[in-house]
Amino acid sequence: MQHVLENVATASRAEPLSGEERVRLAAMLEENKKLAQLYCTGCAYCMPCPSNVDIPGNFTAMNYYWIYGLKEYVQHAYARLGRHKVEGEAIPARAASCLECGPCEEKCPQHIPTMAQIKEVEAALGQP
Repeated sequence: MQHVLENVATASRAEPLSGEERVRLAAMLEENKKLAQLYCTGCAYCMPCPSNVDIPGNFTAMNYYWIYGLKEYVQHAYARLGRHKVEGEAIPARAASCLECGPCEEKCPQHIPTMAQIKEVEAALGQP
């Protein structure tokens, strides 16, 4: 409730933003743009991947890394992505298995450059 009251008070101000407030606001907007680079909603329209990459799972891990900065936690979660088995065979769900074949990008309603982004996931999370 306190945040709501603060927001109402801020929005009700008659005076314009100061120069310092404008600079801080611009910096926050720029930071939010960076976080929006990988705005995967997890819809899974990109699936199934011919290389068995869990694209939404990889992007969820990367979002947690970018948004919360939890690199060690996310690296452990990323390492677990390939540990499930189907009929006794491990499925290579990690980004490293991407062959850049392209159907995922054609199917993505957010128009995420999936192949480039999935390589960034591997580069950021593949090595502890």
